[in-house]
Amino acid sequence: CPLCRCLGRVLAGKSSLVNMLCGRKALAPASNQPGFTKKFFFYRVNPSRGGRKLGAAASAVPEFRLVDVPGLGYTTDQVDQGERESWRGLLERYLTVRESLSAVFHLVDAKDGLQSTDEALVAMVARALLSRQNQNQTQKEGADKKGAALPAYVVVLTKVDKISGGEATGRAQVAKQRRQVEAAVQRIFAEVAGDSGELPLEPPQVVVTSSKARPPIGRDRLWRNLWEGLAQ
Repeated sequence: CPLCRCLGRVLAGKSSLVNMLCGRKALAPASNQPGFTKKFFFYRVNPSRGGRKLGAAASAVPEFRLVDVPGLGYTTDQVDQGERESWRGLLERYLTVRESLSAVFHLVDAKDGLQSTDEALVAMVARALLSRQNQNQTQKEGADKKGAALPAYVVVLTKVDKISGGEATGRAQVAKQRRQVEAAVQRIFAEVAGDSGELPLEPPQVVVTSSKARPPIGRDRLWRNLWEGLAQ
């Protein structure tokens, strides 16, 4: 079954995004306490096209698994070093070799922007996509077949409702943050590509969201991204 994995720093809003996408208040347990999510949670989405209740964008998406993972950036008093390294290794293997991985949502808190932990995660995803691309090229040359599609990678700016200022000022700040994140991600992708000058894929889209707004901001856009990733 295809997978969509939600990644990001601690308190980036991954569990809240799962609830927003699924139209549920507490499907994924969420908390303001850092380190609340300490397991990999798998949610079965759209069995028998249940997404009809979430609108046309959701109803077009086939069944898949939405995966909520522990956030990165824990301190040692929250989670011990060994457990953090185990999560990181499992995450890297998923990104690099899991054939059923169709989409990756990288959540970034709009108030904080791209932090060092996020930059390391962008580089990890870029390396994984480049590895997949190279594997696809080898398969195509060896068997004269089309390689598997690369997972869709989307950077999700969360909690835009928390940006301070009036309506116009808030929109301007969100737009500025989005441009800064886009530029940073493009730079990291280019660094990973190295001297070849070839990016693993087009730089990812940056989608603005808020799970607290009514109606939720960015939900339909993310469902379209899911459809594009799962339909490949």
